[in-house]
Amino acid sequence: MSAFLDWLQAECKRQTRAEAEAAGQLTLGRLIEELTKLPPDAGCSLGRPHSYRGYYDQLAFENCSGRTVANALSDAKAAMGACFQGYKGGDFWMTGNTMVWNADYGRCGQRIVGLRLVGNQVEIATAPDEG
Repeated sequence: MSAFLDWLQAECKRQTRAEAEAAGQLTLGRLIEELTKLPPDAGCSLGRPHSYRGYYDQLAFENCSGRTVANALSDAKAAMGACFQGYKGGDFWMTGNTMVWNADYGRCGQRIVGLRLVGNQVEIATAPDEG
């Protein structure tokens, strides 16, 4: 039975990853790359990284006012290689391949699929979770 459960868990993770890639969802590594291309003093609402409520092994950023790209980049870099506790427990290590979401703590949210500078403010492009 254990082999079947291991297979099922691996299959679910594979399917979740395929859905994320099809939606164009950013990974933590790619988010960091995109943030480094933006002016550090531009406004950016990404903040308070935490384990995502929908998939604990993925990372979410809350919407926070009064923040800059420099703040968001610092948070994203600090999350790289860090361990976060899942909403209902468990430890989850975030890597460059970890998918990122826009969601408040304890809530499901939307996939982060891109960043766009409009004036001096970063707009966060998102897509719904179709899973």
